[in-house]
Amino acid sequence: EKGRSWHQKYTNSKHIETQSDFERVIAHFQQSGKCSSANSAGFGVSAAGMWVGRAACSRTLNSLSSPVLKPRESLLAAACIGIGFTDPLTSMLDDSLPLTIHEYDEWGNPEEDENSFKFLSCSSPYHSIVHFKESLQCPLFL
Repeated sequence: EKGRSWHQKYTNSKHIETQSDFERVIAHFQQSGKCSSANSAGFGVSAAGMWVGRAACSRTLNSLSSPVLKPRESLLAAACIGIGFTDPLTSMLDDSLPLTIHEYDEWGNPEEDENSFKFLSCSSPYHSIVHFKESLQCPLFL
């Protein structure tokens, strides 16, 4: 634990950095031959489930400054998501939900902030699942 000030540096659209770090770590292990996408699985609870879900999807996000989802093979063969935050955009757009307003400090308000809207729409596992071609296998989600 590095404290509240460290945590706050990576809130709102800075969450993309943690997502990218997570995907780079998985890719590093796969490229070094320690594992492959066929035998890699991820586990995440709550917001961490969003990172696992994104790693399992077949698109990756460039950066927030140019939010383009590029096709790629899934990094994971399976994803276990506990109480997953798999549709953050829809959740954060609905302020009648009990936690939405309290989560604005963490994720931003997508109705008022364009960067928050871009980040949430591009990082959402629900919005990133594409129709899998025969060459791309859909990962197992639990």
